[in-house]
Amino acid sequence: LDAFKLPRTGDPSEVSGGTLNDNYHVTTADGPFFARRYRTGIEADRIRHEHSITRWVADRHAPAIAPLARPTGETVVEVEGRLWSLFPWVDGRAPVRGEIRPLEAEAIGEAHGHVQHLLADHPESEGASLKLLSERVAWDTSASLESLAAIEDRATEVGATQSLLDALAFQHQLLESEPSRSFEEFDWLPTQLLHGDFHDQQVLLGAGDTVVGVVDWELTQPASRVWELIRSLHFARLLEIDRLERYLVGYRIHVKLTEDECRAGIEFWWQNTLHGTWVYRAYFLEGNELVTAFFPETDRHLRSFADPRQRTQVADRLVAVLA
Repeated sequence: LDAFKLPRTGDPSEVSGGTLNDNYHVTTADGPFFARRYRTGIEADRIRHEHSITRWVADRHAPAIAPLARPTGETVVEVEGRLWSLFPWVDGRAPVRGEIRPLEAEAIGEAHGHVQHLLADHPESEGASLKLLSERVAWDTSASLESLAAIEDRATEVGATQSLLDALAFQHQLLESEPSRSFEEFDWLPTQLLHGDFHDQQVLLGAGDTVVGVVDWELTQPASRVWELIRSLHFARLLEIDRLERYLVGYRIHVKLTEDECRAGIEFWWQNTLHGTWVYRAYFLEGNELVTAFFPETDRHLRSFADPRQRTQVADRLVAVLA
């Protein structure tokens, strides 16, 4: 606050919900602000890049919340070896995950499509490829099996519940029996600069179920637009329920997809789901206890999408609205 010449008028309070960075609500003589202390190891240039894209989107009238800048234009401040940024405080509420109402689903879908539509014209979208996404999510069956074996050993060692051991065993069996498709098979999917982590918990809703803020642009990068759409639907627990169409109705105001893109997107997502071990690895091998909330839905989604009929059904629903 001193760096921005904002006198503090009250004690800061922690804002819950983040899993990587430390977030605070702070009051000043000029009103409330949102302060973020970034996790260790992240580079200032990466944060500045995130901020420049957020500002670019905000300047085009999407509800992105851009950081404050000092007179020098700098948006990142170092304090005692840690990097901080300051944002306007936006009054809003996060939707309740798993309990999103139809109007909320449509509003979030519309905001998602709006952001994707704008970013398609960003300079970084020109000639974009899936290279950066491949570094983040590209799969390799042997590597996934090796990771899962290490997780299973650790889970057994610490006395994990039988249901969790069963979930690990089920994924192991699928990896050994399911035909694996390569990441490169999907590199034809339309690719552009994206938010990278868009989902219901990255938006703030205001009066009338309007989206007043889209936050956490840290993972912004070029990726497949249908991949981000399906990922958002899955995270919001909308992918296999009746409110899926309401989200898509909002999204299609700004973005249309082809039938081939919808169907390939579901299979792309399935291969990513089949090979993904992040949630279990984060807990058992990296000690991140926050991810335990994702255990039940990780297993449930894997078992559901293991049925090709279920994947076809969801793809049909995407095609019916978007294509």
